[in-house]
Amino acid sequence: MYRKDIAIDVLKHEIRLASARAERKGHKFAVRLNGTSDLDFCEIYESFPQVQFYDYTKNPERAPLPNYHLTFSYSQANKARLKHYKQAQARGQAIAFPVRSDEFDQACDLVDCFSMDTTDLRFLDKAGKYGILKAKQTENLAAGIKENFILSLAELKQIIAQIEA
Repeated sequence: MYRKDIAIDVLKHEIRLASARAERKGHKFAVRLNGTSDLDFCEIYESFPQVQFYDYTKNPERAPLPNYHLTFSYSQANKARLKHYKQAQARGQAIAFPVRSDEFDQACDLVDCFSMDTTDLRFLDKAGKYGILKAKQTENLAAGIKENFILSLAELKQIIAQIEA
């Protein structure tokens, strides 16, 4: 926050080292910089064209790059967000939806839906518009369901219909 220049330099150094190590071992190297944030690291992505970066975003302005895969995150179903979901799909981004665990399998069986629960490596996903994440058992689970962030199967169907309209 206070010395972004130093943080970026250290980050670039660490990526350079880890990428070289992976290459020596014959592995591909991928990085997700935004685990809990939604910051723009465009300078980093452009500095390492051989490295695969990936993130989730709720920012409708964020666009993918050749080495930067983005998955758009569901947050709510108001009119403005529905517009953002349609824009994300026009850019080729899947939308990630958290769904109640007891309806997860049914949600994955819907047309254009697929599971995002086996790996976090979104750039490896097969084609599909809607990624389904199983809501984990946490202390905030009830609040997420109450606030319609964690969706039931019926709510998911309704939101998909609105996006497709």
